[in-house]
Amino acid sequence: MRNQTNPLELGREYIPIDEDAVIQAIEQISLNLLKADYPGNIRPARRDAHAKHHGCVKATFTVETNLPDAFKVGIFREPRSFPAWVRFSNGAREPQADAKGDTRGIAIKLLGVDGEKVLEAEKHLQTHDFTLVNHPVFAIRNAQDYLDLFKLRSKGEKQIIWFFFNGPNPLKWRLHEFGITQAIQRKKIINPLTIQYWSMVPYQFGSLAAKYTVKPTSNADISVDRTAKHYLHEAMKQHLAKQPASFDFMVQLQTDPVKMPLKTPRSPGMRGFHLIKK
Repeated sequence: MRNQTNPLELGREYIPIDEDAVIQAIEQISLNLLKADYPGNIRPARRDAHAKHHGCVKATFTVETNLPDAFKVGIFREPRSFPAWVRFSNGAREPQADAKGDTRGIAIKLLGVDGEKVLEAEKHLQTHDFTLVNHPVFAIRNAQDYLDLFKLRSKGEKQIIWFFFNGPNPLKWRLHEFGITQAIQRKKIINPLTIQYWSMVPYQFGSLAAKYTVKPTSNADISVDRTAKHYLHEAMKQHLAKQPASFDFMVQLQTDPVKMPLKTPRSPGMRGFHLIKK
C-alpha cells in the first residue's frame, strides 16, 4: 500500500517490476503443455482452458439509453445494439462430464465495434470480447502465484494440490485460494442460461477500472438427466426451444483504491474488489 504522501489512485495499476518476466514464463509453460498434449499429428488442438463448450448462440447486446455519464465509455458511450456471438463452456482443459465440479464460463463477442483495440494483433478488428465465469472472485492473487501454480501443473494435474498446501508450515498455506476453488467446484449447475457470471478481475474503463457481471433475467421450465455427460448442452437446447434467454450486463466502477485495489498482494485485507452476489 502507498502511504499518505503517495496515496493509491483510482484506475491506476501498480505493476511489480518483474511482472513481464513472470507473464512470459506462464506463457511458455502454457505453450509447452499444448505442444505436449497436441503434437503435430493430433488435430484439432483444443484450448488449454474452457475446452468444452455447451453451445454457441447468436445474441443482441443492447446499450441502454439512460446510463449515468460515468458509464458512457467505449461501447457504452451511446445507446445502440451490437450483434454478438455467445459461447458457454466448462473451465477444464480437457472435456469432461458436466456433473463433475468445474468452472462454467460465458464468452461474449460483439461485432461491428469501431475503434482501435488494445492488443496489437487485434488493433483493427471490429470486435470486442467479454469473458466471465460463475464466481465473483479469482482464486489466484497475482501473477507470481499463477506462475507457481503453472509450474506444478506442468508436472501433472495431481501436483496442483501442493499449490494450496505448500509445505509443513500452515501459515504459508493458501487457504483463502483453496476455499474459493472449493466453492467453485461445489456449485450445482442445472442450466448455463440461468446462472450469474462475473469478470472476476477488473478491467480498464476509460480512466477508471471496472468489473462486470451478467445476471439472467429469463427462465424456462426444463427437465434434464443430470447424470448425462452433456446435460448442460441439453438444458440449453430445451430452454431456447421454449423461449429466448436474456441477461442484464452490469458494470461496477472502482470507487476506493484502498478497499478495491487492482492488485491483490499476499497481505490480509487486500482481496481486490468484486461485484456483490444478489
